[in-house]
Amino acid sequence: GRWQRDAAGPWLPANLVLQGAVVSLPPRGSPGVAVDQAHLAVAGLRVGLERFAGSSAQVRFKAVAAPVDLRRELPSWRIALPATRDATAFGNVAGSGECEWAPTGWRCEPLMLQVDGTTLSGRAARDTDRAAVAAPWQLRLAADSLNLDRYLPPDNPAEPPFEVPWQLADAWPIEAELAVGDLRLAGMRFRDAHVSLRTGRRGLETR
Repeated sequence: GRWQRDAAGPWLPANLVLQGAVVSLPPRGSPGVAVDQAHLAVAGLRVGLERFAGSSAQVRFKAVAAPVDLRRELPSWRIALPATRDATAFGNVAGSGECEWAPTGWRCEPLMLQVDGTTLSGRAARDTDRAAVAAPWQLRLAADSLNLDRYLPPDNPAEPPFEVPWQLADAWPIEAELAVGDLRLAGMRFRDAHVSLRTGRRGLETR
């Protein structure tokens, strides 16, 4: 079939394949869904689900995002990535995670992200039982090495600065803790570095 992100966007080819799908409709209680494998492809983005089992009380699955060149694929989704010093940055992005949902929130562990030559592993969680404002996603990730210089904006005063879509940060607040064994930043090299990042109502905070 086809998929459209919004009314003004283009139609993108989409394909969904289900294997071993079962829907249970018990006479009492909530219905359940189980799928051995599911594969969804929208344009060049491909995501797979394994061992999916869900009900109104709990959902469990393994998600696998196939390697993709985001610089080539995201423009067709009308999503622009910022310019970086390394023009090949975000050219190989993939990930996987064992995830579980319950009325109290989300948990994904183990979680693996592949961004170019860096592999990050750890966990993600979100507690949805907090009152007040939207609860943030909490990320705890570790990487052996990471060169942040390649992801910084290029040194070109003629280029306009990239506008960060802060409305998305407000809608998806994040609290991230990143541990890196070998971190390169601003031409310097750090051993056993720890980086904290917060997005949300106060914009972006790093430490």
